Amino acid sequence: KGCLAIRVGIHSGPIVANVVGTRNKRYCLFGDTMNVAARMEGSSEKYRIHASKAAALIVHQQAPGIPISKRGNIDIKGKGKMRTFWIFEGESLPSKAGANSAENGCIGQEELPATALSKALWVEDLARSMAE
Repeated sequence: KGCLAIRVGIHSGPIVANVVGTRNKRYCLFGDTMNVAARMEGSSEKYRIHASKAAALIVHQQAPGIPISKRGNIDIKGKGKMRTFWIFEGESLPSKAGANSAENGCIGQEELPATALSKALWVEDLARSMAE
């Protein structure tokens, strides 16, 4: 039985969005914001949400109860040093707890905080509806 070990990176800023392709249409996002978000994901860690300062500020403004902690200045390719943050830091995201983890070192959906899981499913549904 396989497991899903994800890392997340977020950034906020302007983007260009368009449907690409004629036969296999895909909804694509372009621009520096997407590149920075990809760099945040690439420099994140398993089971963690890595955010740029711009994204962390928006999270703090819109959901002040969500724990955020400083990660520090990270060298981001094409951008230089950027101040970055961990979202949900201190939240009980078990990495080796529960039956699923005990068996294979994985974290199951039942072990995720409900808020993180519902947000992940909402984003998945949004992405699917945009692609149709």
